[in-house]
Amino acid sequence: MIAKFEDLVDEFHREVIGQQIYDLVGELAKLASLRYRSPVYNGQRPWTPEDVLDLAHEVIATRLLSDGQLQRVVLTAQNIDQLRGGLFNQIKRCLISRRNKT
Repeated sequence: MIAKFEDLVDEFHREVIGQQIYDLVGELAKLASLRYRSPVYNGQRPWTPEDVLDLAHEVIATRLLSDGQLQRVVLTAQNIDQLRGGLFNQIKRCLISRRNKT
């Protein structure tokens, strides 16, 4: 089921990260793994479903919560496309930081 923008914003205000936001980050992490296929982004190995889940968890823990980016993304987005884009940018930043560590 595709979450509505208003539902995601409401969930953020209620729970910060609830099931819908968690699922959206997971979906976007999967998309990123298809776009960023190079093993340089995943420890010199092909992406597995577990690796995609690990990426989603890393983004949630480090970028969205610790760095406070979820609040910025949610509060500046005016529609679902902007919200998805903001979250995807955080995933890309996470992948870039992985590349720079190798």
